[in-house]
Parts: sequence; C-alpha cells; structure tokens
Amino acid sequence: MTDRPSWDDYFLRIAELVSSRATCPRASVGVVIVRDNHILSTGYNGAASGEDHCIDVGCDITETGHCERAIHAEANAVGQAARYGINVQGAKLYEYDSRNRGRTCNACAQVVSAAGIKEVVFKEQDDPGLRVISYRPHDIISGGVPQSDREPTDTSQPTE
Repeated sequence: MTDRPSWDDYFLRIAELVSSRATCPRASVGVVIVRDNHILSTGYNGAASGEDHCIDVGCDITETGHCERAIHAEANAVGQAARYGINVQGAKLYEYDSRNRGRTCNACAQVVSAAGIKEVVFKEQDDPGLRVISYRPHDIISGGVPQSDREPTDTSQPTE
C-alpha cells in the first residue's frame, strides 16, 4: 500500500506550490480554495493582472510598512473565483505562508468571511509532521484567533 497524503496535506502542498508564483519579494503566500475535495480557485500575493509586479519595478511601501502594489493571496483567490462565476460558499481555504504567520490579516479575513468560506487551514511549519491549525474567518474579525490544533483528517467523504 502506498502512503497517500491526507486531503489536508495534499491541498497544503498545492498551496505551497501556488506561493511560488508570488511576485512580491516580501512574502510568498499561496491559497487554494476547496469544496468537497475539489479545487475551486487559487491565488498568490502579487500585483493585479496586467499591472507592474514588485519583482520588476520594486514594492510600493506605505508609511505603515505594507506594500500597496501586491494584492493578498486570499483576496486574489476569492477574486478569481468571482471573475469566473465560481461560488465559494461553504468552502475551505488552505494557505501556505513563507513567513509562517499562521493567520490571515483582518482585511482578508473579512473578504473570506463575506465570501462564505467556512474554514481556513494552515500547516504548522515548525512541526516536522503535519499538525494543522484551522479556524473560522470570523474568529479573526471578532478580535481573536482561537486556533484549534488537530491531526490531519482524511476528508474523502464530503462533509457539511
């Protein structure tokens, strides 16, 4: 029998690969939006389609230290789904962050929550195994991130 990755591990690995397309050198973030173990959309941090990329012309840093040129991966993935008429309500968002921040920013949590995404999943990168951190987008918006550590699950059967 072969060692097949769990669904969580599988989609987190894909999110890591998606992050390699990031065009802002400040961080490489990749997102995969999934429902019923099917990929609906992906996104990475970078400039809007057709705009100049940070890697080509440099970052546009504000006084608060944020890059104005790059769109966050979460917003890009939700935007791509919307552009092509893909409903993400009830989906999971898998995220890889090269800086291992373990959560989305407040603005992205609001976008993800408004889109109806029910859960955000990160891999704990300091753990040699696969320890998954997941939370509801509303947890960030409401001021805290009660992170629930859980073992990877095999979600081969659609869940509610």
